[in-house]
Amino acid sequence: MSASTEQPVSDHEMLADLAASPCASAKSRVLWGDATQVEVWDELPEEARHAVLYTSPPFGLSSPRPQAPPGLRAEAELALVAAKAARSGIGPGTFASYDQIASAVVLRAAHRLRRLTVILEHEPADDGSDSRLPTIRRLTDALGGRIRDVRILECGAYSPRGLFSLIVCEVVQ
Repeated sequence: MSASTEQPVSDHEMLADLAASPCASAKSRVLWGDATQVEVWDELPEEARHAVLYTSPPFGLSSPRPQAPPGLRAEAELALVAAKAARSGIGPGTFASYDQIASAVVLRAAHRLRRLTVILEHEPADDGSDSRLPTIRRLTDALGGRIRDVRILECGAYSPRGLFSLIVCEVVQ
């Protein structure tokens, strides 16, 4: 992708890269916004049946935050302000913990889609706590029989925080 050039990449270049991908499909859609807000998912067409949700919610204050060039940061801030205004003042969700934000994203998507393959990145929080089971508990409490095949895939240490893992499941109608 253009991003591998180590130069700032415009939204037009990113969209061109996605369109040129050998796996690109006219029926595929990339959504942008705060995924904890149901309005983002409403941007999918009514015929949407299945989505793959891969997300990496923040694990804590020391989560890596890449530094963007000042111009790109300014463009992003303007885009966020415009998106907020376009959504009638609906701002980003506020959540106290990883399991709250991770489950909110999944629940918003599950509200809109009939089938969802979920992949959540997880690392221990800054204090070393593990949110994998609390996240799974929140999801099973909220989705009941819609959630299936829940697995935790342990991938190894990725950062000083410790074990990097993936929480994987299917959400069906």
